[in-house]
Amino acid sequence: MASTTHQAAQRLGVTERQVQRYVHAGLLEARQFGDHVTAPWMITDESLEQLIALRAAEPHRFRRRAGQVDASLDSKGA
Repeated sequence: MASTTHQAAQRLGVTERQVQRYVHAGLLEARQFGDHVTAPWMITDESLEQLIALRAAEPHRFRRRAGQVDASLDSKGA
C-alpha cells in the first residue's frame, strides 16, 4: 500500500512540503501517479515506517528549528 503526501505528513507530524523535502532527499520513496505536474505523489508505506523509526532513533537529525510551531499544539490555547 501507499500513502498520500497529506497522509504521510499527518503520520510524521510535519507539513506536506516537508514530506516533499524528504522525498527529494531520498528519505522517502514516492511515485507520482499521472502525467501532469499536479498529479498526486504516493509514499511507500515501507519507506514511511523506516523514516518514522529513523526519526525515533536519531531525533537530533530531525529536531525543529527555532521559531517553528509544533503542529500538534492547539492554536486556541490551553
